[in-house]
Amino acid sequence: EDAVACVFVQAEKAKKTVSLSRRVVLEGLRGLYAMVSFPRSTATLACCRDGLAFFDVADLLLVTTGPDLQTVAVQRLPSTACHEGPVRAMGTAQAKPLVVACSSHDDKQRINVWDWRVRGLIATSLDDDETLCQKTLASLDVHPTGHEVLAGFQDAVCLYHVSDKNLVLAQSFHVRGVVKLPKDVTPLVATTSLSLVKYSRTGSRFAAVTGR
Repeated sequence: EDAVACVFVQAEKAKKTVSLSRRVVLEGLRGLYAMVSFPRSTATLACCRDGLAFFDVADLLLVTTGPDLQTVAVQRLPSTACHEGPVRAMGTAQAKPLVVACSSHDDKQRINVWDWRVRGLIATSLDDDETLCQKTLASLDVHPTGHEVLAGFQDAVCLYHVSDKNLVLAQSFHVRGVVKLPKDVTPLVATTSLSLVKYSRTGSRFAAVTGR
């Protein structure tokens, strides 16, 4: 069935209470598992199992208020065909209109970077990327400037540079087992798998979270 978005409004600002305003069917969008809104824009990215799509939050506010279901059209990325299977993870840049997503099919993983404004494919991972071929991806994020992509795997974090049409592996960091830390006498011992990677707001640092 098509995904349903619920729009809530703040009823009384002082009491910080919210109420359901309307329920909207996102036409043609199935298997939805994540949505992300962009700064200084009403565009919202919807990530579903078979690809990525966009809709405008303003369109949700135009439909009649009430509990009855109504329908709003969504726009799919034309480049979604580059994904060969279900989308596993995604991330968005803060300063540029970029989206990164990874899909898997027949034990093969591929990372794609799009410009969501022009709906165009910017870069994609190389077919012979050994890390993507051998390890399971758990999380993705994009540097606020859009020049780097973080790919988090179960036991490592890989840093890719976004070059012309391709993602180039620049550096990798182990996050499971005995992890040597600079300026630290005692190494870090991590026994759980990575679950999340995330850049700071400025992009000067990033965090790698292990465990759930």
